[in-house]
Amino acid sequence: MAGHITLKMPQAFSGDVDMRVDAFWDLFVYQPWFFIMGILSELSAAHYVQTRGVALSALRRGTLIFSLTTILVTAIFVAAIVFDFVDKLSFF
Repeated sequence: MAGHITLKMPQAFSGDVDMRVDAFWDLFVYQPWFFIMGILSELSAAHYVQTRGVALSALRRGTLIFSLTTILVTAIFVAAIVFDFVDKLSFF
């Protein structure tokens, strides 16, 4: 069951807020930049490794381990949100 998130807006804010517009703005404008930044960081790291003479097999193995770790951690946090066990993963 999905709940709603209540946001308290400042009293000085005088206008109607459409949270769907804000969510779409965040999803389609801000988030792609983080994705692009991650890809550019990966390409930069791959270029650095290649210029240092690291074997191609080591580069592939490291990329695979990093990718699998990222997918696993992402799946755990998405499952925590979907199945509502976020409090068990909380660090506070």
